[in-house]
Amino acid sequence: MSLDQLPFNGFDLAVVAMLIAGLARGRKHGMSEELMSLLSWLAILFGCAAVYEPGGELLEQFTSLFDRLSCYLLA
Repeated sequence: MSLDQLPFNGFDLAVVAMLIAGLARGRKHGMSEELMSLLSWLAILFGCAAVYEPGGELLEQFTSLFDRLSCYLLA
């Protein structure tokens, strides 16, 4: 049987490895420490999502400003 005919691939093996690593880490650290870690990552994720659109608009304003000033800066 060749590797192409197997019912699983490398991604499946990576997911299983990540689940095993997560189980080992969770058993070592305990529920409360893992929950705090999860909440901090979620706060970072939602904070970045909240800043994404206004940050893009601000960057667009600066880009247009630098485009107008480029003829003076490069001369």
